[in-house]
Amino acid sequence: MGNKFGFRARLSTVIERFAFIVAAMIVIVAPVSVSAQDASVVFERISIEQGLSQSIVECIVQDRKGFMWFGTQDGLNKYDGYQFTVMRQKPRDANSLSHNNILSLCEDHTGLIWIGTFNGGLNSYDPLTDRFTRYTANVNDPKSLSSNMVRAIFEDSHGALWIGTENGLDRFDREAGRFTQFRNVSGDSGSLSQNVVRKICEDRSGFIWVGTDDGLNRLDPATGIFKRYHAAHGDRRSISNDAVRALHVDREGVLWIGTEDDLNRYDAEKDEFSYYRSISGDPYSLSDNRVYSIYEDTHSVLWIGTNGGGLDRLDRKTGRFNSYRNDPFNPLTLSYDEVYALFEDRSGVLWIGTWGGGVSKVDTKRKQFALY
Repeated sequence: MGNKFGFRARLSTVIERFAFIVAAMIVIVAPVSVSAQDASVVFERISIEQGLSQSIVECIVQDRKGFMWFGTQDGLNKYDGYQFTVMRQKPRDANSLSHNNILSLCEDHTGLIWIGTFNGGLNSYDPLTDRFTRYTANVNDPKSLSSNMVRAIFEDSHGALWIGTENGLDRFDREAGRFTQFRNVSGDSGSLSQNVVRKICEDRSGFIWVGTDDGLNRLDPATGIFKRYHAAHGDRRSISNDAVRALHVDREGVLWIGTEDDLNRYDAEKDEFSYYRSISGDPYSLSDNRVYSIYEDTHSVLWIGTNGGGLDRLDRKTGRFNSYRNDPFNPLTLSYDEVYALFEDRSGVLWIGTWGGGVSKVDTKRKQFALY
């Protein structure tokens, strides 16, 4: 009798385990078929447990020595591949970081690291002296920084440094230590469309593109005149949305624009826009319409970071997207679905800064397979 009940118990256990495995397979496979999520890529996560000072990462850069730099809401992080060095504001030390909330990063052609902060102005860091130099706004000095909130930093092909602030666009003369301010002027259509500057980039023709909370702008540095681009209701050739969150010029010279509503592509010859958007029921469309970061890797793959839909990879020949999202039950997936920063290092690793999940990274040179 004991053997009979023992057999039934073992059979019941086998059936339960089989049912569990089938259920687990359904859970894993179902999201892939619904959202066109590519499960063949393995992500490595780096966050507070590994030494990152804070889990919100809005900007990433690699310096000429190979160190990775991450801007968080609680300090500037330098990473050597094994451990972090965290730099923060030090009371009564004018040569330390001016503010711990970092919004933007840029390494210039001389090797200086430029840091834009939430309310501490602009900083430059010299790796040779391990010192910071601060630049702040002064309402009584028109040659100072426009605002202490610095959201974007960009060095153009001529070595000029452009600063995007909460109160306009600045061009910095490093030799003189002075800023030239560009702002919105009421009634002047050749001025900046709006003063909250989010992103800056340069195209092949030398025009400086400026993304604001109210329109995209193209600046001719020779004349100081802006051309504005706004969304026009019913015109599919206009930009889709005025709130610009990402700018990137690819290797073919094409300008890509991320907005609060769609990914836009600018055709310079026709001076018009086309766009990609999330379509309900289409698993190969954009995963989320809020596009906050864009990056083209060395293999000419265009990566799109969204604010809630994870990371997308665009096949420009077919117009299809593959998405990479966080799976809370799988540590080999993207750490968080709000992607604010993208950067590929010189070894071919794509670093992904998220709003709450720290940093994820993936080797773009190697095809990797996750085993379930």
